[in-house]
Amino acid sequence: MPQLLTIQQILFFSETLARIYGYAIWLPNIPSFLIKMVMGEMSKMILTGRRISSGKIEKLGFQFQFKTLEYALKDCLGK
Repeated sequence: MPQLLTIQQILFFSETLARIYGYAIWLPNIPSFLIKMVMGEMSKMILTGRRISSGKIEKLGFQFQFKTLEYALKDCLGK
């Protein structure tokens, strides 16, 4: 089973990857009430997060080449 990531880890990854490639990334801190007002019921997906499991596809025979984001990035970046 691959490593699960929190939203903070995903944001850190995005910012780090952008910095490595020399891109500027700006992720605004939007208040939750504003997200709820704009997105309505769909805001729950963003604000509460989801715990996603790879169990179903693994049971069907899918095998992950990398168990962690770090190993996958090192392979992609040739490091």
